[in-house]
Amino acid sequence: MRKDNEILFLKFKIENIQNTLEYWKDKFEKLIYFLHSKLHSWYDKDDKYIDVVNDMYDDKVLDDDDIEDLDLSKEKDDFER
Repeated sequence: MRKDNEILFLKFKIENIQNTLEYWKDKFEKLIYFLHSKLHSWYDKDDKYIDVVNDMYDDKVLDDDDIEDLDLSKEKDDFER
């Protein structure tokens, strides 16, 4: 009987941990999506955000795939300058 109670308790703890992980995973994914969309829109509007993106890359917040996706190498045409 005691082992059954311990098993039930441990199952409850595992389920609680899984729910907590799922909650934070969802929050993290939403945050990443938000940042990604903002980086794209900021880049198109203001050059100062290129510095932010480069800092994030230097600090390993963004990786090569992120930088490639943001296409930081593009140059403004004469009309935008």
